[in-house]
Amino acid sequence: MEKLTAREKAEMTYNMLQKRRVKKAKEKENMVYEVVGELVKKCNKRGRIRCRW
Repeated sequence: MEKLTAREKAEMTYNMLQKRRVKKAKEKENMVYEVVGELVKKCNKRGRIRCRW
């Protein structure tokens, strides 16, 4: 792999984190389900992660 400038490296890591953050958010939602149960599930089905507890 050719050498990257610091800026390119930063952009790559940023993009990776963006993708990973989506997965992390999903995992967090699942954890919240376990703690709180149905109420949060209903909120998240509508695409709102805000009403966690």
